[in-house]
Amino acid sequence: MSSSLEEKITCTALRLVDSLSPLVLGERRARDPHSLLFWRERILLWLMVGGGILGGLGLLLGVGRALQAGPWVNALVYSAVYACGLVITFLKNLPYRVRAWIWLMGFFTLGTVSLWASGFLGPGRIWLFFFALGAALLLGLRGGIAALALNAGALAWILWWAGPQAPWWQAGNPQFSLLLISSCTGSMTAYAVCAVGIATLANSIGRVLEEERILSAGLAEANRRLQAEVAVRLEAERAARVGEKNLREILEGSAIATFVIDREHRITHWNRACEVLTGVPASSMVGTRKAGEVFYGRPRPVMGNLVLDGAPESRIAEHYDGAYRRSALLPGAFEGEGFFPHFGEKGKWVFFTAAPIKNAQGETVGAVETLQDITARKEAETALEKSEAFHRGLMETLEDMVFRIDLNGRFSYLNPAFERLTGHRARDWVGRPFLELVAPESAALVREQFRRGITGESLATEEVCLLDHRGEKIPVEINVVNLKDEQGRTAGRLGVARDLRDRIRAREERARLERRLRQSEKMEAIGTLAGGIAHDFNNILYAVIGYTELSMDEVGEGHPAWCFLEEVLRAAQRAKDLVGQILTFSRQGPDERRPVRVDTVVREAMGLLRASIPSTIEIRQEIETEALVTADPVRLHQVVVNLCTNAAQAMEEKGGTLTVRLEEKPEVPSRLGPAPGPYLLLTVEDTGPGMPEKVLDRVFEPFFTTKDRGKGTGMGLSVVHGIVEGYGGTVTAQSEPGKGAVFRVYLPATGSGAETGDSDDVKCPVPMGRGERILFVDDEEALVALGQRMIESLGYRVTTRVSSLEALELFRASPSRFDAVVTDLTMPHMKGDELAREITRIRRDIPVILCTGFGAEAAGPSNGIRAVVNKPILRKDLAQTLAEILREAP
Repeated sequence: MSSSLEEKITCTALRLVDSLSPLVLGERRARDPHSLLFWRERILLWLMVGGGILGGLGLLLGVGRALQAGPWVNALVYSAVYACGLVITFLKNLPYRVRAWIWLMGFFTLGTVSLWASGFLGPGRIWLFFFALGAALLLGLRGGIAALALNAGALAWILWWAGPQAPWWQAGNPQFSLLLISSCTGSMTAYAVCAVGIATLANSIGRVLEEERILSAGLAEANRRLQAEVAVRLEAERAARVGEKNLREILEGSAIATFVIDREHRITHWNRACEVLTGVPASSMVGTRKAGEVFYGRPRPVMGNLVLDGAPESRIAEHYDGAYRRSALLPGAFEGEGFFPHFGEKGKWVFFTAAPIKNAQGETVGAVETLQDITARKEAETALEKSEAFHRGLMETLEDMVFRIDLNGRFSYLNPAFERLTGHRARDWVGRPFLELVAPESAALVREQFRRGITGESLATEEVCLLDHRGEKIPVEINVVNLKDEQGRTAGRLGVARDLRDRIRAREERARLERRLRQSEKMEAIGTLAGGIAHDFNNILYAVIGYTELSMDEVGEGHPAWCFLEEVLRAAQRAKDLVGQILTFSRQGPDERRPVRVDTVVREAMGLLRASIPSTIEIRQEIETEALVTADPVRLHQVVVNLCTNAAQAMEEKGGTLTVRLEEKPEVPSRLGPAPGPYLLLTVEDTGPGMPEKVLDRVFEPFFTTKDRGKGTGMGLSVVHGIVEGYGGTVTAQSEPGKGAVFRVYLPATGSGAETGDSDDVKCPVPMGRGERILFVDDEEALVALGQRMIESLGYRVTTRVSSLEALELFRASPSRFDAVVTDLTMPHMKGDELAREITRIRRDIPVILCTGFGAEAAGPSNGIRAVVNKPILRKDLAQTLAEILREAP
């Protein structure tokens, strides 16, 4: 059969089915040929039409055979099924799935009855096969599975229950039963394979039909749009040809660089001004997409391309990074600026604006971009910004307060230093009157300055007081200048206020330091003088004490002159203490430093003073610490005694209260000068008449006293000052007339605990020598004679010299002749420590005793000095020292 004949038959059959579908399926039939339901309904229609025609012929044959061969039930079932099929065929309002199931159940009924009546050799299996296949085709995979389940149930029913009662069943034949089961299994397998395959194929065809439907609908819509678009485009092209001619004429005559791009981003216009700006002729640009290469040196979209594409601002920002903005004049337009280094010799700054070009229908068909050379303006702006940034940075980094006020006297600008100076927030004061910030006593001066400034007079520098956020006064120095407008008229004032607090503090500190320096220089000069006087006086006392002790040995204790000599010795001892105070003041006295508990020293001193202080003076002790200081306990004792004696003398007439307080302080006020660290504070306070300022300034000067003649030497407080300063501390005095006086002594603390020191002296007899040979050297003959007699009285043999050089030559000539050397420190030609060094070079084991009134600075193993004896020399001290060093000698 040829393909044309097949097509004719197919078309005829389809037309037949389409004509029958309204009669059989009614108005509820599917009308879309691209849906699977449409074709399933047509297949069902074919089955119903074919079943009605062929089923009628089959019914005649089946009924006749059933009546002849039996059973007659078959004829009844065939007739009922055929009648039901005809009824279902012409019930047009039944839903498709109900109609399909009823038809398919007819196949199932025929198959089941035929199997029961005729066995597996009859047409029953064929009907069940059509049942499963039809269910899968008409109802899908679920319908096919349901049909397979019904088929399986029917076969099981026939095999296990209805089969043995059928006439075709051969009972007792096991091979027949096995063959029967195999046939049923094969039939079910065939049913399942065909049904599942048909259902899958039907579903696939349904998806293909759905896709074809969607595609067809899309193609139809696209075709419609295309036709409309073609019509619009033809009209637009006609209008564009007219508009293009006008646009070209306008652009070529414009002095603003302009180019136009079309829908495909091709450049259609590149006017003469654009050629001049870029240096690129229009002939090489029109028809190309090279705008990005001209402006940026590489392929990239320009603003016109982005506007044409309707790009979001995020994409525009990717290319222009904030150097753009929406145009305020044209909707949908953007403008920006940029530097193009390859335009001209030095590059150019260009301001550009891009706007979309729309047709009559509002569609974007192109874009136009204009460009203006703004290099000169940009350079001016850059210079102005640099200048403003410089001045702004200068104003904000200045330590001085800078302000600007208008003609009404109100602030219009305040730099950050205003907040640091006053504590006010600058933004709260902009617009407020300047006079509100000025202290009342300075308001009249500031008001007068402003009045003079209005008249054009020069404004002088003034010192005024401003008010901070707490209302406290801030001394400042203000310089104000007038600001002029373009016509030369005063438009406001610019002022600078400099904080004077540091300057005032520095001025006061300088004055204080100058006073301390003058005091220090004065005390240094007096100390030098006092040291020299004390040295000479020590030599005088040496002679007095030495000859007095020798005289007392000569006359004996029962002699009438003994008591007189004892008074002379006692007076000499007091003179010796006075010399000690002078040496302490000049820092030349001996100083044996060790950790000392100051509270113990204070209690001992107060115990000794209690008897000498009048009973009208109450003594209070407030000792709060047991901390240690490194000092000489004798010197500390002297400090306490001098301060308390001075306070007691101030209260002799009217009485009062003497308070001695001892406490620890973590540090000393910085204005006092000592290094930071823990300090011990000794406070001596009295309720006496106090001191005026002029007396207070000189209170630590040596020999300065306000007491009557005979009641004071003026050395007590100067000695205290020397001792405390020597220990790295400081002493202060505070007093006002009628309010008593307070002396505070700060000493560096060294911890707490038990103090160290020598045990108490034990009185013992003066040790005597055993004829040892002593070389005694001093530059004063009187002292040499005294020393010889004193040492000989102790049982030693003495050789004397009044010259250190002669003594050295004597020793060099006979080093083994002497057992010890006693020498003075201060001698002409060669000092005592130098003599000791030379002697020990000759003989290393020779012990040397140094006599001095300046302390033990020269003592030590490096120069051979074994011991130091302080002048004036007491006989017992010299005896004890000689005995010790000779006992230690090898």
